[in-house]
Amino acid sequence: MVEVEIRRTASSFAMTCQNHAGTEALCAAVSTLLFTLAGCMRNEQGVYIDAERLEPGDAQLTYRFSRSGALRRRQEAICDEIAVGFLQLQASLPRDIRVLIIGGKSFRQGGVSLEKV
Repeated sequence: MVEVEIRRTASSFAMTCQNHAGTEALCAAVSTLLFTLAGCMRNEQGVYIDAERLEPGDAQLTYRFSRSGALRRRQEAICDEIAVGFLQLQASLPRDIRVLIIGGKSFRQGGVSLEKV
């Protein structure tokens, strides 16, 4: 089972992703979300990269947002959209992926509230 932990504060976003997916389709989806986040954040101005490790079955991404209001909001939105992508995977494949969100905001998906811890 893939285990994803997302920690969100007012100034940062951290994600760990552990274990291997049971199917090629889930592996591709998880990899796509992880590499999309890494690529987007590398291209953002003012982002400080605390950690960025993308290995098979072991990923850690930690970013501090820009202090600029407009840039910060954009960076927060990118991270939130990636989080929603992982929650969508969990809703579709609950036996194969578990997502835990700590801090940040609650998300709604398909009429179901996905609360943060």
